[in-house]
Amino acid sequence: SSGTALVKIDGDKKVVFTNELLTGSIDLSKTVTGEQRTGKFIFRVVDDYGNIVGDGQFTLSNGESNVISGIPYGTKVIISETVDRSLYSTTHTIDGVQYTGTATQPITIDKAITNVSYINGYTGTTVLGATESQITRVLGDSDSSPRTGDDMPVEIIIALFITSLAVLTFTKGRTNRARV
Repeated sequence: SSGTALVKIDGDKKVVFTNELLTGSIDLSKTVTGEQRTGKFIFRVVDDYGNIVGDGQFTLSNGESNVISGIPYGTKVIISETVDRSLYSTTHTIDGVQYTGTATQPITIDKAITNVSYINGYTGTTVLGATESQITRVLGDSDSSPRTGDDMPVEIIIALFITSLAVLTFTKGRTNRARV
């Protein structure tokens, strides 16, 4: 904490001691690359003793950022991200130095702003516009996505409808040319 102490010496001589707590901030940003850039990613910030720092836990989506302020100099913090590693590869940078993985090594707060950036690259597959996780849901995993009567996600039905419409349009055009 900050404070001032006044000490009088020999009546009219004074000595003033002032202590000021220096604090820094972490500016944490999020970028998602690849075909699936939507969704929220959970972040957790703790000190090296496991105590929550700032808001403690929050979510970020592609292009968002969060500033955690008021962290005393000398504090070591660890930032971790919860992400499906089967669908995303994760790198992060700390003041421009790149690392691999979802958790940082301890970051010592020793300046006004420390810039941390998390980058997730989508590595899953997409078939007819459906992501790997949507395809998995069709095969039986439970999820809260909208369902049709035959247990097929709406996204798949729409993709099949559009494909069928394109085939019919192409076939009709060939039939009309054959009659001429």
